[in-house]
Amino acid sequence: MDTILENLLVGRDLYIKMFGSLCGKYELNLSEILTLLFLANNPEYDTAKEIANKLKLAKSHVSVTVRNLEEREYIKGSFSGSNHRTIHLSLCAKALPVVEEARARLDEFRTVVMSGFESEERSQFSDYLKRVTNNINIYIKG
Repeated sequence: MDTILENLLVGRDLYIKMFGSLCGKYELNLSEILTLLFLANNPEYDTAKEIANKLKLAKSHVSVTVRNLEEREYIKGSFSGSNHRTIHLSLCAKALPVVEEARARLDEFRTVVMSGFESEERSQFSDYLKRVTNNINIYIKG
């Protein structure tokens, strides 16, 4: 198997394993947890459209996720000023424990992935990943 593809797949498996028990504890699926984490870490991107674009998810999937989170009072939507076309999302207090635990899992994920790397190697690796992501985004946009 191609090393890059294998790394992507095994990384996804690790992510699922680390967040799996959190999903069970709060009875949320992985998309819902990642949406809460995204909103907490990126408050400037607070619409369903922005979440879909940044996380590379289908808008319909994000729409269902947002509706579920609103119904369960993890997030709330509001309008900004006189613009009643765009709904801006924000976290409710109920989401804070989930976000706190999700951030800890994300830190653990980084620790596992970067285990054995020196500081300079971590920096280089980060730079390489940014370049790979940029290359992929350029290709996708055509």
